[in-house]
Amino acid sequence: MEKLQGERDAALARFSATPEGPWPAATATLVSTRTPAQERLEEGRRLTRVGDHAGAIAAFDAALELDGDLAAAFSGRGYARLLARDFAAARKDFEAALTMDAKPAFQAAVLFNLGQVAAKLADRTAARDAYTRSLELRPNKTLQAALTALGPP
Repeated sequence: MEKLQGERDAALARFSATPEGPWPAATATLVSTRTPAQERLEEGRRLTRVGDHAGAIAAFDAALELDGDLAAAFSGRGYARLLARDFAAARKDFEAALTMDAKPAFQAAVLFNLGQVAAKLADRTAARDAYTRSLELRPNKTLQAALTALGPP
């Protein structure tokens, strides 16, 4: 063990004593590959995380004006509306998002949020249906807990 420590210390000393050469000049400028709609989408997500729901909704609106088929913008706006307690508008956004992206992980997340809307509106049947459909696509403990919290059918 002491031998390994000594070898490591010697290697570290050699590395530290070696002068660092100049860095090469930058040959390329980093360019964002995001579209303007995706930039607004990211802005909406950031604003949602910090609790600025009105600002987030406006950013998602801007994203959708630029790209009306951006499923993530409908889902994001729906989530911001859910947090702002505008349940009817949130439901419409989630339902629109479901028609635009068939990826199971996306569908599962949107269905979970639809379940959240239904639960907030005390519609246990709709909540149970959304949670069950989501659970089939992407089983997880959070979903199972939400479904269990609804109680028996």
